[in-house]
Amino acid sequence: LRQSNLKGFKIKGLVDQFLASLFANNTLVYLKEDDNLDLLRQIIQDFCQVSTAKFNLSKTEYLPIGSKEYRKRVIVTRKINDNPGGKIEDNVNIIKEGESLRILGAWVGNGNNQNTQWETILKKQKQIMTAWQSMNLSFRGKELILKALVQSRALFLTTVNGMPKPVQERMEKEMKTFLWNGRKATM
Repeated sequence: LRQSNLKGFKIKGLVDQFLASLFANNTLVYLKEDDNLDLLRQIIQDFCQVSTAKFNLSKTEYLPIGSKEYRKRVIVTRKINDNPGGKIEDNVNIIKEGESLRILGAWVGNGNNQNTQWETILKKQKQIMTAWQSMNLSFRGKELILKALVQSRALFLTTVNGMPKPVQERMEKEMKTFLWNGRKATM
């Protein structure tokens, strides 16, 4: 891959081009606008043949990166460029404006709305607190539930994507309600 004619991204401060990142069974390939998709497909095919590995190509997705005009052109034409090797297969999903792609637990995209991911987390947290609410736990017991089962659900997404202020405020309110059995804290 690194010895091919694929250019990938050039990022200031990195000596080599940014072409691929691999983690466990996830492979991300970063292509420059004038790179050749056919060449990438051939490299993947050769790699699989030699290594006996299998790429789950049905899970392949493209996230166009660049100007808004370029991203729109990729979506409409299903091509990263006008070169013969620039065509994206019809059965492959292209992440559109406002949609997101999950990469190792992080949601990335162009103009994506993270509310859906946060709503899912908030709903799960609420279910956990509701299930434990009737257990007559001590203050310390509730604190442990909040830290181990409730806050942990949001930790990774907060680390990689940040947490919108309204989500933070709602989460804090629901945790305080759980902690104080719906009463105002007396201080």
